[in-house]
Order: sequence, then structure tokens, then C-alpha cells
Amino acid sequence: MMIAKMTRSFFILALVIGAVPFLGITPESELFAQIPRTISYQGYLTQKSGAPIPDGNHILVAALYATRTGKIVLYSTQDTVATVGGHFDMLLDSIPSGLAFDKELFLGISVDGGAEMKPRGLLTAAPYALNVPTQFGTISNITSTDKSVTITNGVGPTVDLSVPAKSGGTVAWSNIIGAPSSFPPSGPAGGDLTGTYPNPSLIQNGVVAGTYTNATVTVDNTGRVISASSGSSGGGGSLTLPYTGSASSTTAPIFDIQNTTSGTDAIGVRGRIASTSTGSTPTSAGVFGANTSSSSTLSAYGVAGTVIGNSFANSAGVYGYNSNSTAGIGVSGRGYCGVVGTTSSATTGAAAIFGNATSSSAYSGYFTGGIGLHVVGDYSATGLKNAIVKVGSESRKLYCEEAAEVYFTDYGSGKIVNGHGHVDLDPLFAQTVTIDEQHPMKVFVTMNGATNGVYVVKRDGGFDVIENMLGNSDADFDYRVVAKRRNYEDVRMEKAEPPR
Repeated sequence: MMIAKMTRSFFILALVIGAVPFLGITPESELFAQIPRTISYQGYLTQKSGAPIPDGNHILVAALYATRTGKIVLYSTQDTVATVGGHFDMLLDSIPSGLAFDKELFLGISVDGGAEMKPRGLLTAAPYALNVPTQFGTISNITSTDKSVTITNGVGPTVDLSVPAKSGGTVAWSNIIGAPSSFPPSGPAGGDLTGTYPNPSLIQNGVVAGTYTNATVTVDNTGRVISASSGSSGGGGSLTLPYTGSASSTTAPIFDIQNTTSGTDAIGVRGRIASTSTGSTPTSAGVFGANTSSSSTLSAYGVAGTVIGNSFANSAGVYGYNSNSTAGIGVSGRGYCGVVGTTSSATTGAAAIFGNATSSSAYSGYFTGGIGLHVVGDYSATGLKNAIVKVGSESRKLYCEEAAEVYFTDYGSGKIVNGHGHVDLDPLFAQTVTIDEQHPMKVFVTMNGATNGVYVVKRDGGFDVIENMLGNSDADFDYRVVAKRRNYEDVRMEKAEPPR
């Protein structure tokens, strides 16, 4: 258990305000000063033997009560104090305004979580503070023989002074001796202003009043405009904005530039640069968009373009143009999928990706590398479908066979022995076609030896080749089997609608 010998607590109310000359102060005048609601408290802590406690940090809890033994705490605070030779100093701060100090108050102290020391100490006042009026912090009567008043408030807040006129009127400014003709700021203006106070004007700094579309503006790292020029009507100029921001919603832009021109060839944002990139990933660009999202479930876009309400065929959300007609790319895509096109249009002939060559020697679409072109769904062409084959030093086109219905074909060879031969269909081929009474297969046989002629008997899973007139020849043959493609058994010469 620790014993505390404590010095007397002092609650001192002091009024010190700045000097201002005044005339015509009446006895009813009042002065208000804001007193900090803080009490300085010092004490001396000893051990049971009477020796001071060891130097170091200790946790003190101070509480104010209305009675010496009551349990209702009016205010409490906890602080870690450093003791030297048993002595400590702490502040009772942030005392609530509801605690008026207009009656007896008792202070209780506990140390390092121990029980509160007894008896509690009675707070007392400094002698001259006993003359403070009931309304805390108010001076209600100031009188001097020469009718002048000096008010000093060197360290306190702003002084409020009320001087009501006895007749119900007001105090005239002209009746105050020594009053200034004007209040600061006054005199010449500086910085970004020119002229004199109280009506200075902004420095034009090379800009003539008006509206400019190509002005040059220089901004410092705090966003302050430090210089500007009018620019020229022919283009050019620059705008430097060390600006970052945040939007109030997911659809609000951080930075919005609009061109309200409704004519042709209007531009909202133009980016120009003369630099080049050495790798496949762009390190320099006229306009560069980057999205750092790492989501694996939601879409993220570096650059997005949208056309709203225009149905013209050549309109585009994003348009890329390379003016070199012998090389270069208008739009380049790189990634897991280099370019992805999507359309939700139900209009016949709409396309997710559309290529159009205006030269008869250029391809509308060109694919190279990897494992070739993969199409999910139907593949249609208004022209020929070719296989390009190397023949000597040249390349030649071989043309695909077309049919009125959707067939798959298999080829093979077999042999008749004693006038009879059998062929089983390839099991994998059989899984790709439909062969039944409504959709029978077609078999074409070519004999490679002398026979009396042959005929074909179709069976489940294959067919027999039998020599006429009960012949018993032995001979080789080649065959071709044609059957309807599964799931396309009844398709025949559908009407075509090519993309527009």
C-alpha cells in the first residue's frame, strides 16, 4: 500500500486581456473571458515506511466528488506521471462545463490501480479569486476617474466587450478616441493581387480578359496557378495538372472534358507524341490507359470508348488509324485473347468482329501462328473455300467440295475372297454421323480386279461387298462412305444472310 502526502490543490481564475483604449464605458458594461477548464495538481507519494516511492512512471486516477465520502463521481481522469523523489505533477483537464465550482468539491486519488486514498482532499480557492462574480469569467463593472479604460489580454482568446447606450441608442464610432480610419489589410496588395486594399485585383500576368481554347497554364505542386498566357487560336498550348481525385460514385468521372460542338470532326481529347516504344508492350503513347485491378471475376478496361445513339454503319466506340498504307496497324491487341468482339444486336447480319478491305489485293481478315483458326458455330463464305498448297516453288489453291446437304465422308480399301468381302465402319466416324432408315448411308465401291461385278449389302455398323452370279473371285476394292452429319440430318440449302 502507498501513502500520499499531497500539496494543496489550487483552482485559480485569472483575467488577463490585451490593451485597447476605450471611451464612454458605462457601469453596466460587461467583459467576458474564456478561462481554460484545467486544474494543476501536485503531490508527494511515499511508501509505508515514509520514504518516497522509487522514481519512475505511475498511473494516477483523480476524481471529484460533491461529498467527502459519497460514491457519485462528478469528474475523473487518468494520467501516467513521472515521480522524482516522490513528487509528481499532473493536470485535471477537459473538465465538463456542467461542473460549476460553486460549492464544496472533494478530490480523491488512487495510484497504480490501488484503492482510493482516504481521506479525500477539499478543494480551496486562491484568495483574490473569491471576488469573481457568480457568472464565471464575467467582469460586470469597470469604472475610472478619467473615463478611460485599459484592457489587457496578452495570452487569452478574443475579448468580447458589450457597451450598451443608456438611452437605447448606439455608440458612435466618431466618439471613440484613437480609433483607426480603416482595419487591416490596407495599403498596396502583393502576391497574385495588384492595386491597393480594400479593393485589389488579380494580376493578369500575360492574360487578357476573354475566352481561350489553347491557353498555356502553369500549375505548381499544390494546384496553384503560377503563370498563364493567352496562347494562340491555331492550336498548341499545354495544361499541367498535378491532380488526383476520387469520384462520389462508380459511374462519376474523375476528370471530365466535353466538346459541345455538334458538327463533324470535333474532338473531345487529343493526345500527340513523337516518341516510340521498343517492345511489344507500349511504353509511350499519344493516349495511354492503365487499369491496375487484379480481379479474376469482373471485367477491367484500360481504355473504353462508347458511341451513344449513332446508328451509322461506320461509327465505332474505339477507332484506330495508321496513316502508313504499306505497313503498320490501326488497332493492336495483346493478351490471353488479343482482340475480343461482342455484339448483342439481334439485327440480321450483325457481327462481333468485322473486317473490311478497300483494296482487291488485301485480306479482310488474316490469321497466322498458333494452331490456326477455330470457329464455334457455323462457318459461311460467299466465295470459294480453298486450301493453299505448296507446289514446287509456287502456292496453289485447292477447292473444297460443296454439297446441298450436310455430309461426312470416309474412305477406305477392302478385299473380296471367294466373291465376298465385309467392311466395318470406323467406330469414331460412326459417332459423328446418323445412319438409320430415314438417313441411310451411301456406299460407293471401285473394284481393282476382274470380277463378274459386285453389289453392296448395308448392315448395322458396316456393309458387305458381294460378287454377282455367285462368283468366287478374289479381288481388292476401294470404297467411299457418305452419311448425314449428326444433328444436321435435315439441313438442306438454308437461306443465307451475309453480314452487311
